[in-house]
Amino acid sequence: MADTTGNSKRSETSAKLDEVRLKKEELELIKLEDEVKKLEAHRAQFLENRKQTEETLAESKRKKLEQQELCNHRKGGMDLEGIAGNGSHAYHAIAKHQLGDGRVMVLCLRCQKIWMPGDEDYKEMLRAQTDNVMSTSAQFGGMRFMDVHQFQDGTSA
Repeated sequence: MADTTGNSKRSETSAKLDEVRLKKEELELIKLEDEVKKLEAHRAQFLENRKQTEETLAESKRKKLEQQELCNHRKGGMDLEGIAGNGSHAYHAIAKHQLGDGRVMVLCLRCQKIWMPGDEDYKEMLRAQTDNVMSTSAQFGGMRFMDVHQFQDGTSA
């Protein structure tokens, strides 16, 4: 009789243990499902934010191109006409800059349009009259600082 009672108690304990394990697995499953829902919501929010950013950037670019098309790239102008980019001066409101490779870029100081060699109207804007002085940049001549640096004791690097 004692043997059957021992077996019965072990069966009961084993059943309770199985029940507790099952409950634990169910809770872990619920936790994982919640994590997946959070990740999906985060991803959806990320995609929505990206879409809104792309739309905002596209609209901003469209407006800037529209502004650049309306600008006459000239200095001067009175009141709103001057602010809107309708300068009335004979000189253009442009800056010419020679890059390190020798190319010259032209930048409108009113609408920030940039003309590079090969662009439509580049030659016209390069010849445009302005009282601004062209700036330049130069490539570093290849000499490294450490090649000519001397220490206080007279040794060089």
